[in-house]
Amino acid sequence: MHLNKGKTLAQCLADRTEYGMNPDKTDGGELISSFACDPETVISEFAMSKREYRELTGRVQESDIIAYQIRQSFRPGEVSPEEANRIGYEFAERFLKGSHAFIVCTHTDKSHIHNHIYWNSTTLDCTRKFSNFIGSYRAVRKLSDLICAEHRLSVIEKPQKHGLSYNKWLGGHDKLSNRDLLRMAIDAALEKKPKDFDAFLALLKSSGYSVSRKGRLSLRHENQKQSIRLDSLGEGYSKKYLLEHESDIIIHKAAKKAFDDFSLKKLPTVKSLNEEFAKLLTEKKRHTQTTTKRRNRCVNL
Repeated sequence: MHLNKGKTLAQCLADRTEYGMNPDKTDGGELISSFACDPETVISEFAMSKREYRELTGRVQESDIIAYQIRQSFRPGEVSPEEANRIGYEFAERFLKGSHAFIVCTHTDKSHIHNHIYWNSTTLDCTRKFSNFIGSYRAVRKLSDLICAEHRLSVIEKPQKHGLSYNKWLGGHDKLSNRDLLRMAIDAALEKKPKDFDAFLALLKSSGYSVSRKGRLSLRHENQKQSIRLDSLGEGYSKKYLLEHESDIIIHKAAKKAFDDFSLKKLPTVKSLNEEFAKLLTEKKRHTQTTTKRRNRCVNL
């Protein structure tokens, strides 16, 4: 959930949370629970935490992520609205570990009961932001499945990919912007674990994006008229790959060079490396013991 151009922070929050808290969908608001915030003032509370974050840290993002949201659905007839809300609350409590304020809105207007869970991107102490990570949607799905299994509810055995990372789901009532589509393309590319930055860009090119390296790195989809700068996508995306994987890239390149120098065609397994290390350690101990015995003999002479 990003701060959109031409709208205030409070307006952007209201666009999302008011849909979730719609009384016609939540039994007059009875199916809304919260942690570290009041549903009636959640917009102003989230907005205030952003101001405190800027004052405490001095950090300002051009396209800020102001909140995150996910949807959690249940099989029709399998759970009551009240239990669904408790499960959503338990999920948010375990996933966020008490560091972020959140609300859980349970909707009963569809054939299947489902939760809309929103949490503040800023921590409760207003000094940090939620750290999104590669494969976060898998962590969300696994925890949700685990909690449902603990409550003896069914889970999807072979979930199908929907093309949206969990924090980009917009409830089906908003049109995705070009920036949202680019963020989704970046998430999808990173999930494939490209070996370096060029491979990462190659994946984006295969998704229909052209890359310009003149000045600041920018990308443009074949269906777009204007390019989008990578550093304008907000926290978690500005130079995302290099910042998150710089050490991995360095290690990979160094390892590749070493293996090329030794003309190795196949990388050794961790097991074989451990066995080789254990063998060398045993030989070292044996040589040490032999040296010690010889030294003692010399002393006795």
